[in-house]
Amino acid sequence: MKRHDLGVRMVSIGGFMGGALLWAWASIGMAQEQEVTAAGRKVYEQNCAVCHGREAKGDGVAMSLLTTKPADLTQIA
Repeated sequence: MKRHDLGVRMVSIGGFMGGALLWAWASIGMAQEQEVTAAGRKVYEQNCAVCHGREAKGDGVAMSLLTTKPADLTQIA
């Protein structure tokens, strides 16, 4: 095997391993993001959805009991 061929193989293997590592790292990040989103959704449903509604449009079941209409949270930038 020529020295050049060995170098090409080493670079190819290194690239493959680097790509696999980045893919695994991204998967972990996405899993953590999904966990955080699920936890936030639970807190919202327990504390906010009564007034703001499940879809955050300001149409929750307690809306009729309030003097000020709850904000439509989907319009917040």
